[in-house]
Amino acid sequence: MDRRRQSRIVSGLQVRIWGIDAKSRPFQATVTAVNMSSHGTLLQGVRNHLRPGDTIELQYEGQTTAYTVIWSSAPGTVQDGHVGLRRAENQPCPWSELRLHYAAEAGCS
Repeated sequence: MDRRRQSRIVSGLQVRIWGIDAKSRPFQATVTAVNMSSHGTLLQGVRNHLRPGDTIELQYEGQTTAYTVIWSSAPGTVQDGHVGLRRAENQPCPWSELRLHYAAEAGCS
């Protein structure tokens, strides 16, 4: 059973991220947002090691938002490069326009 409070949209969108990794090195990368909600997202293709509690910036279509790392997959596992994020409090949702577009296509108001 899914414990999420909100449903997620499966996306495959390319997003830009940057921050400081677990080795205190700055990084930036273009990765895939596998799915998203207004409060979080699952990224794929993250090559830098990130720890829970780290803060990174995510940019999608010019909208930059701070996120907190909730979990990061272990290197060498099937999910290597996956990172779960939660949108930082008082930060704008970068997907708001996209969510409206999906809702309109699905016939939601």
